Amino acid sequence: MKTESQHLSVAELSRRYAFPKDFDGSGETLGIIAMAGGYHRSDIEAMFRSIDRPMPELIDVGVPSPDGRGANRPSSMADLAALAKALRAEQVPTQLDALATLETTMDVQLAAAFAPGARVVVYFAPARQPAGLYYTLLTAVHDSVNRPSVLSISWGWPEPRKLADSAELQEIMVGARELFDLARSRGITLCASSGDTGSGDPAEGDTPKAGEGRFPGADWVQFPASSPYALACGGTTLDGSSESSWNIRLAGHSYASGGGASRAFDRPTWQQGVIGDALGPRGRGVPDVAGLADQRFGSTFFAGGETLGSAGTSAATPLWAALITRLNQALGTRLGHLNPRIYRLAAADPTLFRDVIAGTNGEFQASDGWDPVTGWGSPHGERLLEALREDLQQHP
Repeated sequence: MKTESQHLSVAELSRRYAFPKDFDGSGETLGIIAMAGGYHRSDIEAMFRSIDRPMPELIDVGVPSPDGRGANRPSSMADLAALAKALRAEQVPTQLDALATLETTMDVQLAAAFAPGARVVVYFAPARQPAGLYYTLLTAVHDSVNRPSVLSISWGWPEPRKLADSAELQEIMVGARELFDLARSRGITLCASSGDTGSGDPAEGDTPKAGEGRFPGADWVQFPASSPYALACGGTTLDGSSESSWNIRLAGHSYASGGGASRAFDRPTWQQGVIGDALGPRGRGVPDVAGLADQRFGSTFFAGGETLGSAGTSAATPLWAALITRLNQALGTRLGHLNPRIYRLAAADPTLFRDVIAGTNGEFQASDGWDPVTGWGSPHGERLLEALREDLQQHP
């Protein structure tokens, strides 16, 4: 049965999450990692006409690699429109090749709409495999021309169980440690989607219907969100004034906010003694924060000339990237590796976030404070800005 949609406008969601009103990201550069597909400029133009804002400065960067160079290669408008119509009707889509274009289109529009003063640079990967992600991040982190202060990454892979399962991903995860540390030293904040399969591994098959038991391959997290250097973004849903964890059935599949414990990365010092007993003594906990992921309430965006509500933790990620871009402008500095500050501040004052205490992602239950479903919760931008301003004075 088709569910009723009540899409929130960019202005409405900005108010709900208390984005700092006097700042729009001007003077900052927000980078989007696009692993495949592309976008049609006409869809971006339609988005900005709808919010009565001028088109942002939008720059495409084709990432080079030994196997070729990435580029903006969107699916046809017809295929994208058909995909959008199927998803809006909650039908199983047949235009699966257009999903990558839908993802990139959504990421660009959300990032640019929620930080409308920022320059937006789209880094197009040379391949969709983990190696493509590595080359794309390598290019973005070393980009001395555009100098992004925030990168939004809506793509990822489940951490491999052992080397033989995914030798390429394992190699990339090891190599990325030095690259992510370089991003930290250059003041770049990495925002990454925690995944849409709850606590499970999508390789194990479909997830259960919302509210049902364990997810297959329970307690499995996604890289690069699982890296301690990434701000892992989970997903929520809305019900009037309340917010719960995202866990729904759509177009024949179940989806939920990704979360659990990393098997590849040890628990960082800033999580030790802070995240409680939800994961026991195991590795890095995911996610750190969350934002709206339910397509019934997500901000309207345009794909193939059709309208959709933003969906998934890959919608929460550019939302957070845009907020951090505005915080950078407001503070006059690059927040960079934000996680240690967030955990220190949230542990002292949980009201900096909108704590999500209802819902599940399969293995785990949302609860007071940090949890492996929605992290600390969704943002309250104004409170976070003031807390960060004070914290930067004490801990430059």
